[in-house]
Amino acid sequence: MMRKILTLALCALVVLSLVCCTEKKTVENNDVEIKNEPATDETFDDNQKTEEKTKVELDIKPLEEIDEQVLMASAEKLGFKNKNLFHAFANAIGKNPGEVTQEDVDKIHYVALGPDDDENYSLFVGYIDYVDMCFSDAASEPDFMNELNKLVMMSEIVYEKDSSLSDLGNFKNVEMFEIYDVAVDDLSFVKEYDSLALGYFKNNGITDVSVLADYNPESLIELDFTGNDIENWEPLMHIKDKVIVIYDMQSGFVITLDSYLEQTQNSENNSSEEKEAETKTEVNADKDDKDAPAFVDENGNPVDFGSLFD
Repeated sequence: MMRKILTLALCALVVLSLVCCTEKKTVENNDVEIKNEPATDETFDDNQKTEEKTKVELDIKPLEEIDEQVLMASAEKLGFKNKNLFHAFANAIGKNPGEVTQEDVDKIHYVALGPDDDENYSLFVGYIDYVDMCFSDAASEPDFMNELNKLVMMSEIVYEKDSSLSDLGNFKNVEMFEIYDVAVDDLSFVKEYDSLALGYFKNNGITDVSVLADYNPESLIELDFTGNDIENWEPLMHIKDKVIVIYDMQSGFVITLDSYLEQTQNSENNSSEEKEAETKTEVNADKDDKDAPAFVDENGNPVDFGSLFD
């Protein structure tokens, strides 16, 4: 399990480094091929023309230049209600919204969303090969991060803080998701992930997990709620061995729901025992006062000690 945690942590680190990058996405498969021969003015011109042609073919229009009706029609056709998320997805995979197909949506096995240093937001998507590499032995290779970077696609997203993320549920084949520092008020999209292995939430303002009361796909390894204020964990008790309450990526420190509940229970028991001990002490002290022998004279009258101090 620790090996899996470390492997997945490496993948998470890749996303964090990518979130801080604001460079526009480039499509590596369309790089210009440079011939292995001395460069001439003619060769340079040919390569430049090829590169310009490629850029025209991959000219993805920014959101403000896309016809609103075309964008909404394309989004709704594929079940998306959040036009900004749909546009960012199209941009990430190198297509204009009207060109996106159901096959494009179904090919996504990894999705992430989070802010960068400039408070802009980025959407990341990846295919099955991204997930496979995260779970492979390649994580121990020195060039792992660079190779993994090549398998994730990124686009800036116009993120509105009151917008719903339910559209993430349209990527039904997701096996890994990571959502950083983004408000999440509805977790129902997670239930669409029948093949989920790892779900990573962080600082999302999540307080209620009741919608996941019956969620338990066979593929699930970990569901992480780091940085969220959840008081009632009862809905997740059926998968408590797979739930993480706190995970610190820097130190690798992990508190699972199992250990969290155990610590909470011990704390409650200790508190209860302390209160019980305090109550017993008070009762015994009161009892001792009542049982203390009275000072009386031979006639049974209380002894007056006042005269001793005259």
